[in-house]
Amino acid sequence: MQNDNLIKLNEIWHRFIKVANLEQTRKLYPLLKELSTSEVSLINILSLFPEINFSDICQRMQIPKSTLTSLVDRLEKKNYIKRVINKNDRRYYGLELTEEGRRMQTEHERFESEICQRVLNALDAEHERKIFLDLLEKVITNFESE
Repeated sequence: MQNDNLIKLNEIWHRFIKVANLEQTRKLYPLLKELSTSEVSLINILSLFPEINFSDICQRMQIPKSTLTSLVDRLEKKNYIKRVINKNDRRYYGLELTEEGRRMQTEHERFESEICQRVLNALDAEHERKIFLDLLEKVITNFESE
């Protein structure tokens, strides 16, 4: 029985990826095509938490500081973020989105909204959406506790 469930989940997962047509949807958002998932994640974090420090970013992204430094360097070269001196302690610097970075974040939010809306619209009733979200939350919580 357990093996049947794994096979079924695998089939459903691959069908979802195929029919969701994420790559086609992503083509509607050209700015997203030039960035990695990690780069988009960093832009998103900076948008949500403008005063966040390096160690908190590393913790949220679950990456070492050296990886974050590389991400910052790449995004700075692409003019999506800039380093700014920390107002409270001039020995440190913070990160700030540039105008181009804010445009990227807007496009990222529109992309995510479209995908999430398509997923939720596939369910017929509000109670189905609630059950789906509750179960997905349960799965994520279980992954986080491992």
